[in-house]
Amino acid sequence: MTLVIITGGIDLSVGSILALTCSLTGYFQHWGTWYGYIGQGSFIAPEPVILLMILGVGGLVGMLNGFASGIGIPDFAVTLGTMIGIRGAAYAITGGMKTFGLGPMTNNIAKGSIGNVPYVFFIFVAVLIFISVFERKTAMGKSIYAIGENPRVAKLSGISYLKTKMMVYIISGVLVGMAGWILAGRLDTGDPKVGVGLELDAIAAVIIGGTNLYGGFGGVEYTIPGV
Repeated sequence: MTLVIITGGIDLSVGSILALTCSLTGYFQHWGTWYGYIGQGSFIAPEPVILLMILGVGGLVGMLNGFASGIGIPDFAVTLGTMIGIRGAAYAITGGMKTFGLGPMTNNIAKGSIGNVPYVFFIFVAVLIFISVFERKTAMGKSIYAIGENPRVAKLSGISYLKTKMMVYIISGVLVGMAGWILAGRLDTGDPKVGVGLELDAIAAVIIGGTNLYGGFGGVEYTIPGV
């Protein structure tokens, strides 16, 4: 969400993407079984492949958001539509039912720890470092700030508005997909009802942390205190 807001955009679909990826995590691990199945089902693929599929789903939704935003459709309208559509897809795919009992890799990473430090904390630190380096040290990261500060000038400077918008939304979608997979593991459940109102929490955390709602200023290091 932070990168999206730095560009002057907003993503209302994160809660729905979380619901879709959380429910698909269970659905893919109970392939061919009835909704609400309890216990181990038939995996559509090995768990690492399922994780990549989940990240791909999140990234695909993000790409669609970014493309629509990049061609000039207002971010609010785009992601509001996605929020409704993706939530509906989560319910349609799963029949609105939870799927209980996920695989060992999903559960172990979501709930496991090294000593008293959860694996999830290491994932968080890795993502934090990656985003910090990306936004401050790469040409694409600097383009994000330029577009948020003044889109017209950024375009005249040769920065691809469409490419930059697609990139930030893809990153947002992939990270929400990861969160959906982890949440499914922590709950040991694929649930299409999770994430309602999450977009408001995410936006509030970014703004409270100090990132400018209108774009051009902020960063993930500001968002952490906001959370």
